[in-house]
Amino acid sequence: MSVATSIAEVLPNFYYFYEIEFINKIVINLYYYESKVYKPSEYSRVLAICGPGNNGGDGLVAARHLHHFGYKPSVCYPKRTRKPLYNGLVTQVKHSSGLELNCI
Repeated sequence: MSVATSIAEVLPNFYYFYEIEFINKIVINLYYYESKVYKPSEYSRVLAICGPGNNGGDGLVAARHLHHFGYKPSVCYPKRTRKPLYNGLVTQVKHSSGLELNCI
């Protein structure tokens, strides 16, 4: 079992963190460090290629946050999963005005 899988299983049961909170916290922290190098004024265009698993959720959340932080992300999510969490994340991306949705 991978460390990420172990953490994802322990957080909801012990610390009452849920998957969406976990993804949001990770993405916000990654943005903080990445924005030091890739400022939106210099590197505004971002491509989020989202897969059917956790990569898809992370990419959808990252695109939404990057949009709110001044970047111009395009989302490519060619193979969707049917899990309610991911359907909700797609809905959030679609409702973020100015976000480009490609391959969805």
